[in-house]
Amino acid sequence: MQLKLIQPIYIVLDEIDSGLDLDAFRLVAKMLAECASPERSIIIITHYFEILESIPVDQVIVMRDGIIERSGGQELVREIREKGFNEN
Repeated sequence: MQLKLIQPIYIVLDEIDSGLDLDAFRLVAKMLAECASPERSIIIITHYFEILESIPVDQVIVMRDGIIERSGGQELVREIREKGFNEN
């Protein structure tokens, strides 16, 4: 609700899906998709692939120990789901 009221330009969410049941998760994903716009940057830090499939993403970055290992688009999410993080 705060995101809709304040309408910030930059939004950083860390493990936004933590502790949510399926219905609450769907509501959060829908709200984030509604907040997305060319004028707003949303950074979602997550280990849960479902949120990446529920919200249209422009870029996916995989980090390990603070170093970017891989980056790409929605295709990277599909590849990691199929092969795991350690496959190249």
